[in-house]
Amino acid sequence: MATVSDDSSHSSTGSASTSGASASTSASASTILGGIGRVVADAIIVAAFVLFLTLWFLQTGWPRWAFYAALFLGVAGYVSITRPW
Repeated sequence: MATVSDDSSHSSTGSASTSGASASTSASASTILGGIGRVVADAIIVAAFVLFLTLWFLQTGWPRWAFYAALFLGVAGYVSITRPW
């Protein structure tokens, strides 16, 4: 009987850890999906900025060094603004 008692004890402990792991897994999945969504949103915003800047510089004929300077400053500014989020 001691063996049966030990098995039921381990069984209940195992199910408790399984439900705890399940809650942890859903929380981490939510965190991962939120992180992926953030990366996708950042990529879309930066790509739109690069496209706008490229078309603007092609239209005006400004020098290439100014394009790269504006691109660097724009992306650096975006990163510094959104870093705390």
